[in-house]
Amino acid sequence: MLKKVAAKNIAGISIVIACLLLLSVAPSGAVWNEDAAVHIDPAGIENSTLIVGTHLIHLSALTDTLYDVARQSAEESGQDGLYYKSELAGGVWFNISAASSLADITTAGAPVNGAEIAALFLTHHTKSDGVTYDLRLNTAVNIFDIYSPYDLESMEELLPLKTQYDLTRELQSESDFGRRSIEIIAGFFRTSVRNDVTQAADEGLAALQAYLDVLTANDADPAAVDTVQSVMAALDASRRAEVMSILDGALENLAISLQSLADAVSEDEGEDEGEGEDEEEEDSSAAGASDSNLQTAVNDSLSNVTSSYNLHSGQMLSAGATIMAAARYEISLRLIADAESVNHGDCDVDVSQIVMLDNIQNSRIADQTGERVLLDERLLPEAAAAYLAGLSGGENAEYAAAAAQNAAAVLLNSIRQKARNLLTVSRSELEFFINAAVLRLDGEGGLAFLDDRLALTEEYAAAIPADAFAETAGASLAEHIDFLTRLRRSVELLMGGNEADKLQAQKDALRTELLSALDNDDLAAAQLIQARIADIDAQIADLPGGAGGAAGISAAAAAVESAAAAKSLISELSAAGAGGAGANGGDMDDLLAAINALGGLLPANYAAVFPLLEDLRADMTRLRDLEGREDFAAAIATAESLIMDNRDAYNQAAAGGLSAAAAKEAADMYFSGDSGGVRAFDAGVLGESGGPAALSPEAQSAVLVQALAACGAELADENLAAAARGEAQRQMEAGNPLVFQHLEENGQYYIPARVVAAQLKMRYVWNSNLNGGALARGGDYYFFTVYSTEIVMGPGADDLAYMAFPAKYREELYLPVDYTFETFGLRSEPAPGTDYAFLVTAETDNCAAELLSRLLRAAGTN
Repeated sequence: MLKKVAAKNIAGISIVIACLLLLSVAPSGAVWNEDAAVHIDPAGIENSTLIVGTHLIHLSALTDTLYDVARQSAEESGQDGLYYKSELAGGVWFNISAASSLADITTAGAPVNGAEIAALFLTHHTKSDGVTYDLRLNTAVNIFDIYSPYDLESMEELLPLKTQYDLTRELQSESDFGRRSIEIIAGFFRTSVRNDVTQAADEGLAALQAYLDVLTANDADPAAVDTVQSVMAALDASRRAEVMSILDGALENLAISLQSLADAVSEDEGEDEGEGEDEEEEDSSAAGASDSNLQTAVNDSLSNVTSSYNLHSGQMLSAGATIMAAARYEISLRLIADAESVNHGDCDVDVSQIVMLDNIQNSRIADQTGERVLLDERLLPEAAAAYLAGLSGGENAEYAAAAAQNAAAVLLNSIRQKARNLLTVSRSELEFFINAAVLRLDGEGGLAFLDDRLALTEEYAAAIPADAFAETAGASLAEHIDFLTRLRRSVELLMGGNEADKLQAQKDALRTELLSALDNDDLAAAQLIQARIADIDAQIADLPGGAGGAAGISAAAAAVESAAAAKSLISELSAAGAGGAGANGGDMDDLLAAINALGGLLPANYAAVFPLLEDLRADMTRLRDLEGREDFAAAIATAESLIMDNRDAYNQAAAGGLSAAAAKEAADMYFSGDSGGVRAFDAGVLGESGGPAALSPEAQSAVLVQALAACGAELADENLAAAARGEAQRQMEAGNPLVFQHLEENGQYYIPARVVAAQLKMRYVWNSNLNGGALARGGDYYFFTVYSTEIVMGPGADDLAYMAFPAKYREELYLPVDYTFETFGLRSEPAPGTDYAFLVTAETDNCAAELLSRLLRAAGTN
């Protein structure tokens, strides 16, 4: 999220404010040594400098990795205020802990005096040159060495043991148990946690830091700096995972040694029973309590070490399980080797390739030619080969063995499901690369590329063996062909469409002429235009595929054609006289049907359809009044009833609909607790107070976006639609966790896993090695893998479930909304006309429905 906040402009500052609010921290309760920090002169610090935790960071040098380190210092120190020295206010310091806009660091902010800044405890300063300095030693440091992986007594994971160790030394050092337990624990803290793995990581980090220093000294592209730091972070994770692995075994041995000591002390007490019983009983009680506390501390530390190992092992360098992950791993290893050889020119090439991989992965186009070459020469061929291998592989050994033993159908189906998921993974990644390639081609190039991919599917089909997996492989290939066909169609439409589309455009233009003819009561011209429209319909029908890709008819277009047909019928019935049939055989029943059809189109477009009804009524009433044609009475009554029932809605649509300001005012009244018309909500869903006032401010904002968008669609009001788009964008920039980047593929919507976790108060952990992420809370556990439909439902690998659609990745893990709704009751909807979507829950959906009802009442439509 913070990868682009190093921009030296106002927009960059506002993004930083939003991101910092999202990532604000609270004190963790860890031991903090104020003697290990210093105070600074606030006046001597550069403008555009942030204070996060105990770190000073110049805005231009802020990166994800650096912010994570600073955030950790805030957790440990409890110094969780956020401060900014604003260049927009002449170097004034502001507390931006609650900032939400630029005004908070210019005119409406909370300025703080120098004394407040001078009183803060600070440890590190990253200046505008991108170098991080230790303020205590005034020396440059590698940010990954700020928290040493080798200093066991300062390690957060071992804090429970260290705390109990210190208490034992203070309170039990005179007892035999105390002295011996202190010796055992002291031995543990002398455990050697360095080995060949950590040594290699240290050397790689030092070499990459030297290369990074060259980049920062020469004002390198922030993306390059981020990339190098991301590889360094992976190396750091590998050495920390190794340390945790060593400590895991050492803690288990420590627990055994302490238990053996406790047993030995107990035996000694039994042998010495009767000598100084009171004193020994007191010593025994103290030793027992100390032993219990130590064992608890060891267990707590072991739990921390296990969790830390799981975290770091998921972040270290690994070939992963996808083509993309393997490519990044290989290039990252090459970057480390080139840095160790001080071959910085080749390092530049390595970094550029990793940046291109990240751009492709996250659907960004920065180097169109380079990214396309990477796709053509590596990613696409490897992904295509993997998919073809899956299609042609046939029955696997597990299935063959189970079938040979006449296994139950449920077991065979389970094996087939696993194989189907593996095929989905390879197909999904191939399709991702195909889409990425099309985005980097012009229209003609994209069509030619997709035609080649479609031609390849014949080779794929021929490779599928005729066995028990043939149906699965065939279904997968059919889905792949459908994907290619739909993608080709979208490219074709962007280029102006095919022959059917061009004919459809001519038809739309004729409809405009038809409307003009109807307005002028030029029935002869209208009939000629209708004949031309019918001719185009025939041409479209004769094209390969029938209607081809012709766009669906709109309500307005359908109304124009229906009105033209009704006008023609009125003219024919007029000429035929009372009780006669039209020239084409139509009668009054046909006219009534045409008028009712127009009435059915009214809600879709009042502004277009209502005037046509009024025009038809005028034609018929003229015939009635001038020619005494009472046979039109039923048709006139039908038209007048439709006009009377829908005039308010038409007037509202013609007047431009409900204003955005009026809609916002109605929403403010609703959220303030105005209970008029509010339905009774489930208190269990909305809290004890119930109602919209119980929603968080973020949820209220999401409800407003949802209701505005729905109201704009209902009234066909672009002003309200624009208001919904603007509010969605504002909420995204303000850091509302319920508004996020929209992701939709083939009509399937997706929700970020982190959003699901936050809403359900679950823990979310991304594992780059497994190319997936876990949601966990208590006994609930779900692990999702990118491109896979498979869900691991427990820490083991045997309890599996499947989704209808695979998980996706675009800068973060996304889950299909069909699954999140069915499993967690969460879905998302796009904010029309924006790149954003918003989370919809049972509570927000109920409130949005009620607010929409109020907005429609305010608009006079219900």
